[in-house]
Amino acid sequence: MGIPASIGERPTGNPDAMRALASRLAAEADKINSSSERIRSGVDGLAFEGPAAVRFTNVSATLRTDLVTQATKLIDTANYLKVQAGRLEELQKAWDVRLADYEAVQAIGKDVGAKA
Repeated sequence: MGIPASIGERPTGNPDAMRALASRLAAEADKINSSSERIRSGVDGLAFEGPAAVRFTNVSATLRTDLVTQATKLIDTANYLKVQAGRLEELQKAWDVRLADYEAVQAIGKDVGAKA
């Protein structure tokens, strides 16, 4: 006996794996933010003048901004994954309940038919 169309297919995916990936992405974002801070500290600790100094300061500022932007994107993606993992888990639990209800009704029907 198959699963009736009214119940549909169980939502696919692994919420725990999604959360694990989200944690890894957040950890990488932390590393990137730390790198950006180390670059800032290193640049702030330098003292030199001339055209190269201005260019270096500008390039390092752009680099830090780019790193923070990418880290923010990773954090946003990690947060999205966490939310979607929760939603998927809820959908899977609801499907499991529907299937259990269906199976219970089928079992009652068989039991009633056997007694008749």
